[in-house]
Amino acid sequence: MITIAYNNLEGLRNTAKSVLSQTYRDFEWIIVDGASNDGTQDYLLEIRQQWRGEPEYLQIISEPGAGIYNAMNKGIRLAQGEYCLFLNSGDYLYDENVLNKVYPPLCNFDIFYGNYYTSDGVLRSGTDMEEITTLYFVDYTIHHTGCAFIRRTLFDKFGLYDDGLKIVSDWKWFAQVVGFNNVSLGHIDVILSVYDNTGISSVLVELWTAERNKVKEELFPKRLIRDYERYYELVEEKLKSECRIRKSYSYRLGAFLLKPFRSFYANKKNIQ
Repeated sequence: MITIAYNNLEGLRNTAKSVLSQTYRDFEWIIVDGASNDGTQDYLLEIRQQWRGEPEYLQIISEPGAGIYNAMNKGIRLAQGEYCLFLNSGDYLYDENVLNKVYPPLCNFDIFYGNYYTSDGVLRSGTDMEEITTLYFVDYTIHHTGCAFIRRTLFDKFGLYDDGLKIVSDWKWFAQVVGFNNVSLGHIDVILSVYDNTGISSVLVELWTAERNKVKEELFPKRLIRDYERYYELVEEKLKSECRIRKSYSYRLGAFLLKPFRSFYANKKNIQ
C-alpha cells in the first residue's frame, strides 16, 4: 500500500486509522511525504509507534518532491509486495476487513478493482462501464486511488507514471497498459474505500481537460478517435429518433389502445 501526503495532516490521520485497523496484516505500507510542515512529521513518528506489522513492512520517507506522480513513483520503486494499492492522504479503507475481502481472488488478475464512495457520499464502481475495451479509455478510466490493486511487475514491464503530467498520468498509464495490452482484469462487488474528491484532479478542471486532450492526441490514432465519435453520434441520433417517435400522436394513441391487452397478457402469465 502506498500513501502520498503533503500538508494534509487531518487527511493522513483518517488514512492511517483505516490502515492500522486492518485485520489482515501481511502487507507493507509505504508513506511518501513531501516534507510537510503542518505537523505531519510528528504524526509520522506516531504511526511508527502504532504500527503492528513487521517493522520492515513500514517505510516512511519525507523529502521535497516534484508532484503527485513523482511521489507515487518513489513508492513504487520501494515496494516489495506483489500488488500496489494507492491510498493517498484523505482517502481511507471502507472498514477493517477490506484487505481480508480482496485477498482470496486477488492473485488471479494483473489489475483487480472494486467499488468506492466519494467523500460526498456517492457510491461508485471502479469503472464506468461493464466491458473495458481500448476505446473505453478515450473518455474513461479505471479509478486509481483506494480502488485498484495493480500487480507491481506491470510497472517494471510498462514503465512508471509520467511525472511530467500533474493530474492525468494514472489515466494515461491505464490507457497504455490495459488499452493496448492483454493484461487481465478482475472486479469484486465490494466497497473498498472512501475517496477524497476534493483533491487537485477534482478542482483544476481546465488543467485536467488540457492534459487529457494532449495525452489523447499522443496515444490514440485520429481515425480511431473519429470512429469513436461517429459511433456516439449514431447512438445519439438513434435515441433522439426514438424520443420523437414516443412523443408522436400515433405512438401515444397506439400505446393507449394496446394497454388493456398488455395488462391482460401480463395477468394471464402470472396466473400460469
